[in-house]
Amino acid sequence: MSEARRRRRATFAATIVGMLVAGCAAVRPPGPASAPTATPRPTPSPAPAPTAARRNVVLIGDSTTFGTPEPRPGVRGAIQSPYSPGATLEVLLAHVEPLPDAGGTAWRGARVHDLGVGASTTEHWLSYPTAGCGTLLEFFPVVKAACREKVAWVDAVSPAIGEAPIDAVIVDLGLNDLLITQDPAATVSRLLRIRKALAPVPVVFFPPIAPPEGPRGDWPQRVRAAMVKRKLFEEPQYPAYVPTFDDLHPTDGGYAAKAALWLDALRKLP
Repeated sequence: MSEARRRRRATFAATIVGMLVAGCAAVRPPGPASAPTATPRPTPSPAPAPTAARRNVVLIGDSTTFGTPEPRPGVRGAIQSPYSPGATLEVLLAHVEPLPDAGGTAWRGARVHDLGVGASTTEHWLSYPTAGCGTLLEFFPVVKAACREKVAWVDAVSPAIGEAPIDAVIVDLGLNDLLITQDPAATVSRLLRIRKALAPVPVVFFPPIAPPEGPRGDWPQRVRAAMVKRKLFEEPQYPAYVPTFDDLHPTDGGYAAKAALWLDALRKLP
């Protein structure tokens, strides 16, 4: 993804939290009127404090993780939106998460790499020979890297983000596995294989979010129950669904809500 596009994707995310950040900004009271004072003696400048390395978070998922287009009457062909929930998470980490010395965590200022792949399933992520080579899926960075390295997508996560070390992976389970299996246990088994492939990096899992009247029916709820049973997910306050524009893909507000929930999950990691 080009730097210009990344900036465009982050712009909308920044707007979401801009009012919050502005409202939280401290206002410095006016000081007393200046008066002549003696010239202070020069003192040596303190050495700069060491700066902690910026952490890196990777998002794995499908189009509901990468970002999707809002419907526009009469317009067809767009495959993804410039809106990115990963960009929102990065802005939250930069401006809402407090500094560590103010009670925040080491995730403050972390960079977020959104490696969601539209139309993907957990089977795609584990497939070898590599899935999607020579198709439009190579638009997505992790697929392009996997095809170049001749590995499964899950093994191309590190090459897809360059030389940066990976400090955490968020697997945001999408809604497409119902198209390949009716058995939630099969999907959960693949999630366990994904975690093993990414070890020793900590992996946080989130179940699908979709309204029960949507085209996936009760699939999201059944997968969520299977994930809880296998102890891949234990967040009772996580919503069953967020606002969507097509009963599958979240609205901008729905994406922002997911990003806030991901922030809470990162705060619980070391």
